Formats: sequence, structure tokens, C-alpha cells
Amino acid sequence: MNFHLHRQGKSEGPYPLEELQRRRGAGELTGAELVWCEGMAAWRTLDSVLRQPPPDVPPVPARASRRSTTPALAWIIVLVVVLFVVGIAAFGWLVILGVRQGIRQSAFRPASDAGAAEARKPVTWTTNTLTAKDVSKGGREFRVRQWLEGYDQRGDHSQACDASARQLIESWIAQNYGGSAATNQPAPTELAESLAGDAGCTDPLVLTVVPINSGGGTKYVRRLEHAVAAYEGSRHRAYPKLFATVSLADAVNKTPDRMKTLDAAALRLLGEAFKDGSIQSADQPEMAEIFLNRWGSGFCKRNEAAVYPVVARAGESFAWLALLLEGEHHITEGWKVRGGGYANAVTAQGWQGFGQHMAAARECLTRAWKLHPEWPQAPSQMVYAAMAEAGAEEMRLWFDRALMAQIDYAGAWTHMRWGLRPRWHGSRAAMLALGITALNTARFDTDVPRMFMDSVRDLEQEADLGYGTHFYGRSDIWPHLRRMYEGYIAEPTQADSRDGWHSSYAVVAHLAGHDEVARAQLEALDWQPRQWNLEGWGVDLSLLPLEVAARTSPASNHIAEAELAFAPGHAHEAAQLFQQLAATNNADERTRAFIHQRCVAMALQQKLFDGDWVDFLPAGADDPNWFYPRGDHEQLADGTLELRAGADGHLLYSRVPVGSAVEIRCEFELVKSSNRAFQAGLGIGLPALYDSNWIALTMKRSPAGKDSVHLALGWKGGGTSKPVKFRDGPNSFLFCLQDKKVSLSLNGEEIWKDFPRPQPIYVASEDFRLGLAAAGDRNETVLRYRQLQVRRPPRTAPAPKP
Repeated sequence: MNFHLHRQGKSEGPYPLEELQRRRGAGELTGAELVWCEGMAAWRTLDSVLRQPPPDVPPVPARASRRSTTPALAWIIVLVVVLFVVGIAAFGWLVILGVRQGIRQSAFRPASDAGAAEARKPVTWTTNTLTAKDVSKGGREFRVRQWLEGYDQRGDHSQACDASARQLIESWIAQNYGGSAATNQPAPTELAESLAGDAGCTDPLVLTVVPINSGGGTKYVRRLEHAVAAYEGSRHRAYPKLFATVSLADAVNKTPDRMKTLDAAALRLLGEAFKDGSIQSADQPEMAEIFLNRWGSGFCKRNEAAVYPVVARAGESFAWLALLLEGEHHITEGWKVRGGGYANAVTAQGWQGFGQHMAAARECLTRAWKLHPEWPQAPSQMVYAAMAEAGAEEMRLWFDRALMAQIDYAGAWTHMRWGLRPRWHGSRAAMLALGITALNTARFDTDVPRMFMDSVRDLEQEADLGYGTHFYGRSDIWPHLRRMYEGYIAEPTQADSRDGWHSSYAVVAHLAGHDEVARAQLEALDWQPRQWNLEGWGVDLSLLPLEVAARTSPASNHIAEAELAFAPGHAHEAAQLFQQLAATNNADERTRAFIHQRCVAMALQQKLFDGDWVDFLPAGADDPNWFYPRGDHEQLADGTLELRAGADGHLLYSRVPVGSAVEIRCEFELVKSSNRAFQAGLGIGLPALYDSNWIALTMKRSPAGKDSVHLALGWKGGGTSKPVKFRDGPNSFLFCLQDKKVSLSLNGEEIWKDFPRPQPIYVASEDFRLGLAAAGDRNETVLRYRQLQVRRPPRTAPAPKP
């Protein structure tokens, strides 16, 4: 099942669910992006889809038990038997028809080791096999030709912004594809914002690059419109025009008529791009990636039946690309006529159409592979086609062909992993086996061994583990995790990423219960893990260095006992244990700091359990209950917290859980802003810099002076806004979260009442944290928070077990 991805004003994909899961786990996606696939009534957030994957194939209904009969029922039983025999015959005929069409969909769950033999086969490659790094070089050369050389040869160099414009293009390419300029240029976002305000910068190619690097919203659309209009009469070739037009079409997807008009223009520009040399025969793999997985995927999916004929008309030198896109079109159409339901719900007509389209897809993709076996896209798509109409053996055949072309081609790995799920042609044993196969390549110069972690995450998802719970400590998983991390850390080509590998290894070892290994990794980092690597695990890891130090100290047994008591309903017991530990004087500095934090946290947590309003602002600049990832803070004499936020906003959160049923009241005040705009607000769940596993309540004023409140997941994506009017000076609000609904009043006026909260939050209900958080407006602000108070219903200890 392929999903379209919508972010930053653009639609991408379609991607297999497994690819989105991999990118989510790697931090490339926040989880708040919107996704959609055939059969969904509306766009949903990525995280909601990842937690609710397509359902398993339904099990066979249980047989009814035998019962004694009476003569009065005899004829009824005979009739039932006759109907049963007829039904079996009809079912057999359909099965035979399905096999003849190459369709092996089954309503039975596969055996416990189904697919494992195919998954265990070793991966092979040659010296000609490419890697993503090799391919990236070609991607860089393609962009240099389209954008940098395109600007040099056909741009307007009479403008005063000429040097800055060229620098922006260089920086943009370097950020995404590397090169010597990657570390020597300002960030493209800074350059783009500067050029966006330059009325003298009118070259359409530059105007296209500016919005891509300067945020979304209405400004993004307006700037793209300016760029598309400016191409009229310019000397630029068709490719940058195509890029701008498709990007604008994706951005206006809520106005179908306009999107359709822009798509028609894009189809004409695609034809021109083949004629004017924008797209050359050697660019076919790059264009395939663009149409399958990148900025052109939404356009291609909307116009599949029209795109591949345009490519075919470009001539024999583009036959591979035309066949690939035609094959993808047939796969899409096959699933449309089949439908997304269970196999036993598909009509005979649906099976027939599905079989016809899949046969056509197979023919196109096989021909494409024979034309260029050195390119991985066609065999990768055949893995997916084989999953739908064949089985694990044929999937593995095409998987090997894709990897022979490029060993780390992500699409092939994700299709194969998805096809080895129990709902298709595999089993949990096969899922794990494929991960071990990836690790056994020992190609630590690529992303392949890391795919073992993807397999572990698949297993966790298949088992529907509780939030923040992982399989890392399992005896059949932990040794492989050690081998994976230590392989990457020892790999010379991974030297620039070594701190990240040490950081992630420390996290995984800690969550696996191997704190001695975690300690070694933290020591290699001088006890300073990267914040990026501490997020996205479903638990708060801000105390990781202190906790690991404590759990590997001479007091480790007592620490473990106290931590076990640090659970709902046992705050008093845990507090006593930690206080006893605090009374000893033989602990190291980090262990003492950890014990102190727990003692302070217990005192505050006990107040929360009592159900009263609790003062929650930090008690001083070094309050151990609070973590400060972003923004400078100062405690004023009256207890007010003053925050100085830069372009990226501010974030701090309490390490004390408040739960998912909570009331919060607070007062905020704008002291200073560099452009009138400001953002203030709360983060509830697991507030983080790079992860969106939390609710963001934002009080926002735009540079134009418009006030609003906004409710969303984390820093990005969708959400709900409502216009309000802030007072000059202090503003107070009351926020309530309960039963997955929120209520908000601002300065005594009701804004929302029992409004559905953003979903989903992958944090256990009792682990919800509270933070002060807001994104920035590329400006500098000074904000003050006062009287932050929290209340939750009183808790009772769980009933004793009988």
C-alpha cells in the first residue's frame, strides 16, 4: 500500500508504508506530516497511520461444534450439506482461476516461519554495484546542470542580487547533495529570506529557489506564483519551469480546478524538457526517483495515464523511463479495480482486472530491467508487484536484482520487508531474518546494516507494544544490535557520524537493560550525547547520562530498587528509598545529581497526586526538574520566568510526569519583539526539538499584528487555529486536557470546549510531560511566564493483587 506524503506545501510519493516508517525512525520526518492512500476518506497524520497499519488478513472463522440432530432437522441438514458442497466447488473454481492469474492471496495466516528461507539468503553484489553515495554524486551533477549552470548561462546577471542568488543556489544544492560548498556557505534559509525581501531580484529561476527554502504558508504559494509568471518570455529551459509549476500545483491541492490547469501546463513542460535538452537519456534514473519518490510523485500519481505517454514520445533513448512509469501506472490501476479490502471481499471482476493490470505491469517492468539491469528502480517495483500477485520466492528474485544494481536502494528493502509481514508472505521469523541478512552484509559504508533496526521496529509494530517499550533486550535481538552499532562506530567512512552512533547506541543499550554498554558509549562522548539522538524513543531521556551513571555505580542495586518503586501509586515508597540514598556520601557526582533530581521530583509528584493546584514554574535557574533544550532563561526576583528566544523559538519542559488528564493555568506577557510577532505556549506529551510526539498549544501574533491560538502536533503540520485578541501586557489562560479532548479559555473567554486533541501521541498516559514551548518567527523575542500551575485528579494506589 503506497501513501502520498504532504509537507512543506508539497506532495511527495507515493511511498510504501515501510519507507515512511524508516524515515520517521531516522528523524527525516516529524510524524505530523499528512499522508493519504487509496481507500482513505481523508488525509491523516503520518504517526496515526504508522500506529494503525493496514489490518492483518482475517483468520479463518472457527468451525461450529457438532450437535445432535432430530428427524425434523434431517432435510435441513441435507440442504445445508448440498449448499456447502456447491460452495466448496465454487470456491475451488475461484482458487483455480486465481492461480491461473498468478494471484496467491490467501485468507489463511502463513506458518510461523513462512518466508524465512527467502529472508535468510545472503545478499550478493559486485564491484559494479552502486551505493546511495554513488548515486548522490549523480544527483548533485544533475542539479548543478539544471540550476547553477542554468542560472550562469541563462540568468539575469544585471541585478544587484546576482552574487547572492548564485550563492543561494550553491548552498541549496550543497545542503542536499554535499560538495565543497556544504560547510562554507550560509544556510540556504538565511539567503532565501534575504532575497525574498529584495524587490530587485526578479530572475524566475532564483524566484523558484527562494520559496523552496523559505518556509510554507501563503507566502510560499505567492512566491511560487511570482516565479511561474516570471518564466514567461525568459530564456530558461523547461526543467526549472516544470519544477516551479508542479510545486505550485501541489501547494494549491485544495483548489482542484486550479491544480488541474497547472498539471496540464506541467505535462506540456515535461514534453519540452525532453526536446530542449533539460532532461537527457542519462538522467532517467534521476527522473524516475523524482516521479516515484520526490517532488514529482504527486504530479505523476495524479496524471499517471498521461505522464508515461509523454515520456514514450521522447524516443527510444527514454524507453526505460517510459516502461517504468507505465508499469507503475498498471500497479496503481490494478489496486484500484481490486480495491483495498480483504482478499475474500474482492469481486470476480476485481480479480480479473487486477490480474490484467499486474500482468501488464510485469511485462513493462521486466522489459525495463532488461534494458538497464544496472538501475534498481524497475526490479524494486517488481518486488512490490510480486508481493501482490506471487510470493516470497519471486519477491526475493527481484529484490536480489535490485540490490545487485544498488545494494542500499531503500525502495527494494522496504518493499521486501513489507512483503514479509505475516499478512502477506512472511512471518515474524522472516521479518527478523531479513534484518539479520542486512546486518550480515557488513556494508557499514552504507545504510544496509542499519536496516536491522528497521526490522526490529517492524516487529515492535506487529506486536503492538506499549508506548516507549522496545524489544532491544531480547536474546535474539540484542547481540545483533551490538554488532550493528559497533560495526558503524568502527567504520572509517562513518567518522563524521560517529558521535551520533555512540549516542544512539547508548540509548538502545540503556533501553535494553545493558547500562554498562551505555556507559562506555557515553564516556566516549564525554557524557554529552547528541540531543537529536535522545528523541523519538517514546520516553524522556533527558537524564540519560545521570541515570546510566547511577545504574552503573556501586549503588546500582539500590538505584534499581528505587526506580522500580518510581511508578504510579508508589511515590511515597520511592521517595523514602531515594532519600535514604541521598543520605549516603559515597556516590559520584552524577549519581548524586540523579538521586537529587529524583528526590525533588518525588516531592512535586506527590503534590500532583493529591489533586491540588501545584506551582510548576522552575524553582530557580538550576531546577533539576526542568530541561532547557532551546532558548535562554532567567528567573526574576518575583519568580517570573523570562525567556529570550531566537529565530527557532523556545522549549523547556518538566521531567515530572503530569499525566494525560490535567488542568493548566498560566500567564504570559510579551516584553520585546524584533518584528512585532511572537509565539508563546505549552507543550504536552513528550516535548522535543526534533520529534512531534506532543501537543503544541501556541499563542501567536503575526508580523502584521494578527492574533490567534493554534493547536497542533509538535512544531509542524496541520492543526487548528482560531483568531483571538491578546491584551497589551499580561494574558492568562486555562487549558484542560482530558479524555482526548481539550478546552481552552483566554482572559476568561472560552475558545474551545471539549475539542478533539491532536492525535496521536505515542506516550503512555502517565508519562505525559508539560513544557513551555513555541516555534519562532525568524525573529527575536523576550517573553515572561508567570503563575504556571497544574492540577490533576487525585490518584489512588492500584488495588492489591489477590
